[in-house]
Amino acid sequence: MQTPILYSTTQFYAEYIKNEFSEHPIWIRDIYGRPKLPDKRAWTFWQFANRGHLKGIAGYTDLNVFNGTMRGLIKLK
Repeated sequence: MQTPILYSTTQFYAEYIKNEFSEHPIWIRDIYGRPKLPDKRAWTFWQFANRGHLKGIAGYTDLNVFNGTMRGLIKLK
C-alpha cells in the first residue's frame, strides 16, 4: 500500500493541515521562497512557480525540489 503525498500551498497548510497527517509526506507549493511550515515540519517536495525552463516545454514552467537524498527519493516509490 502506498502512502499518499499531500500537496498544498503554504497558506492552505497553515490553515488546515498543520499538526495533522504526520505520517504523510508534504509537497508544498510556495512561490515566495523556501517554505518554512508553521509547525516546523520538514517538507518532502517544494514546488516553485514560473522560474524554469525545461527542454520540450515552451516558456516558463514550475520546478520542484526534493528535500532529501536519491536513496530517500527511491524509497518513496
